[in-house]
Amino acid sequence: MSNPRRKPHNTFTNHEVALIREHWPTRMPMTDLLALLPRHTENSITGYANKKLGLKRPSVRTIRPAWERVRAMLEQEPMTQVEIASAMGFSRTRACEILKLNRESVHIVAWRWPEAFGRAEALWALVSAPDAPEPMGAKRLRRGALRRANPFLAAAGLVQAPAGRPGRVYKQSMSVNDEEQAA
Repeated sequence: MSNPRRKPHNTFTNHEVALIREHWPTRMPMTDLLALLPRHTENSITGYANKKLGLKRPSVRTIRPAWERVRAMLEQEPMTQVEIASAMGFSRTRACEILKLNRESVHIVAWRWPEAFGRAEALWALVSAPDAPEPMGAKRLRRGALRRANPFLAAAGLVQAPAGRPGRVYKQSMSVNDEEQAA
């Protein structure tokens, strides 16, 4: 028994299937394909072509004009992701994606600290060398040094005891009151 609220299924005709078989494996834009198949949505065409017909659509990522332009810029000088994105006119996320896709060609040659607060930014270049290690922040270095301090060296007089604010100081009176003795 069918559900009366369910939308009717819009099946593909033989002519529409032939059009999908002809145009799906090409790089025809989806808008043109939608114009050829006005009865169907983008999702229904994609699902039918991929799942029912088992056709593969060529990836747009195989065309790499953006990578060629980024490569030309990196041949001149090392750049950060932000500099690449602003020079190319796209987002930092896209610059990161391009660098990740071509990770075998680019490497981190150095790190640059921003003028304001923040993490160091990687300088990317076209070199065949291992990545430069990421530097630790100043606060993290201080925390690590404090954590690694040996209190017994100060007690032995080998190093100077750390100066600064003391930790918690508890003051407790040592006199006993009559009320405390009764308890």
